[in-house]
Amino acid sequence: MAGGGDEIRTGFDSLDHELAGGGWARPGLTEILCNHTGIGELSLLMKGLGSPANVVRPGEAMHLLWVMSHTQAWIPYAPALSQCGIDLQYLTIVRTRGTDDALWAAEQGLKSGACRAVLLRLNEARCNPLSLRRLLQAAIAGGSAALLLRPLEAAASPSPAGTRIALHPEENGVMRVELLKRRGLPPGKSVPIVARSMVCLKRKPAFVRDTASASPDTGTSAPRWLGNVLSGNASTPVSIRTRLFDSDRR
Repeated sequence: MAGGGDEIRTGFDSLDHELAGGGWARPGLTEILCNHTGIGELSLLMKGLGSPANVVRPGEAMHLLWVMSHTQAWIPYAPALSQCGIDLQYLTIVRTRGTDDALWAAEQGLKSGACRAVLLRLNEARCNPLSLRRLLQAAIAGGSAALLLRPLEAAASPSPAGTRIALHPEENGVMRVELLKRRGLPPGKSVPIVARSMVCLKRKPAFVRDTASASPDTGTSAPRWLGNVLSGNASTPVSIRTRLFDSDRR
């Protein structure tokens, strides 16, 4: 599908080909519906927003505004965003006290003319249609892309968004993108994509001895569980971070 030049390419050719304009509409409102967190929904968005194919031209808005509710138990991880190509000096994250505040903050960012994209996550399936219409109008006024994350149940309610997609997790890290609505094209088609690398789940033993044949009394072999941890490719390090959520933090 040929683009008009203003769309933000998603970074997935198969998906761009099925979207009107060849990417996320800019200006415009796109709804991403999913009930699962961590299936690659953010990787899907960040790949396009940080892609070299979407280099900002001189004079264009450069900022990315991310609006989320204070009820979210996690915060975006800056090194991961930077690795995706997001320029952190132009990233602003806003935590709000409720849905009304989140909608207001997103609307201000969209119509400011300073944001090339505004990412908003709403946990409620129901939303005032007038609020969604205001987001669309603000995006058009500011020449920005509004990317709205909502639960799957929201598909049952009408929306002025030009594009609505539903994300469904499948096996082996595959995510099925169901095209519920797209401008000028019929709905109902699904596109399978792999939004993030699953290398860490497919590693093969490289240097750990066979623990099944070694004697536990010799001290020359590691326990099987430790062998599985150490059997990864040394060129692909894995780090595990544990974080306790402070409910009083804003």
